[in-house]
Amino acid sequence: MRSAKPSLYVALAGNYFWYFAVIGLMAPFLAVYLNALGFTSVEIGELLAFVMATKIIGPPIWAVLSDKTGQQASIIRLGALLSLVFCIPLYFSQGYWAVAVCFTMYSFFWNAVMPQLEAMTVASVRKKAKIYARIRSWGSLGFIIFAIISGEILDLFGDESYLHLTLFISFCLFLFTLLLRQPKRAQRQQAQSSPIKAQILQPNFMIFFVVGLLLQASFGPFNGFFALFLKDLGYAGYEIGLLIAVGAIAEIFIFIIAGLIFKGFHIHHLFTFILIVTAMRWYFTGHFAEHAWVLVACQISHCLSYGLYHACAMQFINHHFKHDQQNRGQALYIAGVFGIGGALGVYLTGLVWQQGEGATLSFDIATGFVLVAFLLSLLMKPISLGTASKD
Repeated sequence: MRSAKPSLYVALAGNYFWYFAVIGLMAPFLAVYLNALGFTSVEIGELLAFVMATKIIGPPIWAVLSDKTGQQASIIRLGALLSLVFCIPLYFSQGYWAVAVCFTMYSFFWNAVMPQLEAMTVASVRKKAKIYARIRSWGSLGFIIFAIISGEILDLFGDESYLHLTLFISFCLFLFTLLLRQPKRAQRQQAQSSPIKAQILQPNFMIFFVVGLLLQASFGPFNGFFALFLKDLGYAGYEIGLLIAVGAIAEIFIFIIAGLIFKGFHIHHLFTFILIVTAMRWYFTGHFAEHAWVLVACQISHCLSYGLYHACAMQFINHHFKHDQQNRGQALYIAGVFGIGGALGVYLTGLVWQQGEGATLSFDIATGFVLVAFLLSLLMKPISLGTASKD
């Protein structure tokens, strides 16, 4: 297709916006909320690991269901609705296990959205990387807006407003899922799907997978404890939101020009460059965060360590797996990289954090993860974006 139809563009972009608005609230401020409830660093790390671990089992379950039913749009709507339902018990649940169950179930159903949404978007704009990047940039916009306003709202109205924001954003996400329409091509493909084992066991994919897992594990201090880290250093809520937004703003720019970048550079070269920059990012964040200008520079590099890496990963998956394997390829990537890597990262950070005393060590460990990933990335073989995956 030459471009996304206006109605399709609005539906896809709106879903990205509200899905990442959830992340704009939860990623920086969930740990702050849990800390306000009186949980220790270890308990916060465990609770965040429970949430991350839903990415291990959730996406594969939803992908199998999607492959068997051929109803990606319906699964997205179901996941958004049930995650909305599990917002409500959070108003009454403040014990460790009650909070763990509520947030875990919320995350499990919320995770039904992204693998199907990514697969639908990539299928709709196949061979048009710049169109995908522009649609995906709406997710960054949602993240930016709610990262900025959430910190200020929590400062002004207290901890309970966190739950109000969660309910509001989840409701808006559900409303936009109602605009999605199932692609006809995806419906036809569900009759028979080819085995995926051979693609998974290819050495290039296995290296790609481990590199992504290590990179995501390195995000543990940032994803789980960054806002707490900055609060301990004296930053205000709106300042924390602005710093986080800086990274997302840079991310929007990188998504817009991603198509041009892919034309000029091989993906495996981009991977290695991104990993070098990310290692520097974590080191400087851990050692010089009291200097705002250093944090701004580190946050700008988020456009590479998350934004460009994710765009590269989507292109890799799109060209590595066949058309009828895309859902499972997306699910495997999210389950392994974001699930295992994310849970491992926040859990280890919780063990080391020690109410802020181990913050610098946590970022040093993150730097080590990325350096190992960099060495592995040197073993990756080039892939050609000019050759699409076969049916």
